[in-house]
This record gives sequence, C-alpha cells and structure tokens, in this order.
Amino acid sequence: MFRTRDGHWVSLAGSTDRIFAAKARAIGRADLAADPRFAGNRERIAHAAELNGIFAAWIAEHGLETVVDAFTAAGGTIAPVYSAEQIAADPQMRARGAIVAAPDEDFGEVRMQSVVPRFTRNPGTVTHAAGGLGRDNAAVYGALAGLDDAEIRALADRGVI
Repeated sequence: MFRTRDGHWVSLAGSTDRIFAAKARAIGRADLAADPRFAGNRERIAHAAELNGIFAAWIAEHGLETVVDAFTAAGGTIAPVYSAEQIAADPQMRARGAIVAAPDEDFGEVRMQSVVPRFTRNPGTVTHAAGGLGRDNAAVYGALAGLDDAEIRALADRGVI
C-alpha cells in the first residue's frame, strides 16, 4: 500500500518477473528489472524494504490519476484503494448496484454494500440494516435453539445474552 501525492492510496501486487518489469517501467525505472538484487521473486523479497522505498517515493510524488495511468500504460498491476466516497461515486460500482439503500430502525434508511456474490437465478437482496443489540434473541434462542421465554429471560437477567 502506497500513498499518492494527493492523499489517495494504491496497492501493488505481482510476483512474476514480467509483472515486476512492467511495474519498474511504470515508474521510469526499467533498470530495476536487470538489477541482480531484484532478478527474481526470491531476491525481491530479500530486498523488499529497499524496493518498497523506491516505489513509495515515486508514488508519493504523483497524484492518483497519474500513478494509475502510468501503471496501466506499462501493464503493471495496481489498484486504487477506495474510500467510501470513492466507492459510492465509481461508475462501475453504481452500474453493478454494489451499494443499496436499506431500511434502518434508527435512521430510516442507510446505504450499504449489496449482496456478494449475486447469482443469476437467486441474486439475493438486502432487506434491512442490522437491528439493535438483541433484537432477534427471541427468534434465535426460541425458535432456533428451542428455549422457552423463561429460559431466555433467565439468560438475559444473567447477562449471558
């Protein structure tokens, strides 16, 4: 994880020589791929602190858009780490319905993550936000666990539930 000049975060991944070479090209350091300290994944792991410092310094000098564009153009693996605001504004997230409005006892409605994964024949739905602590105790301990009202009250009185 590396912070960009404009305060965003990105994540780099990839352990193959080809992906490493692409990442090195993205930051204008194609020479890194020929450096014996970084010749293979084992060597890169042994020198991870130095390598991370090189990438961190370059990324810190550039804004998110520039960083992502450079890695995309070079074929390097990178992913922005989105804030909640960025997730909600992302066109792909919106098109996929990744954030949905759900009824909430306290706020009337809240926006939250939709069901993942969604299947074609049974995509699932969000029916409500989480309720207050203990809201479903009667159903869970009664109907599912088979306890009667007195047993549930006794557990509540003792602070067990």
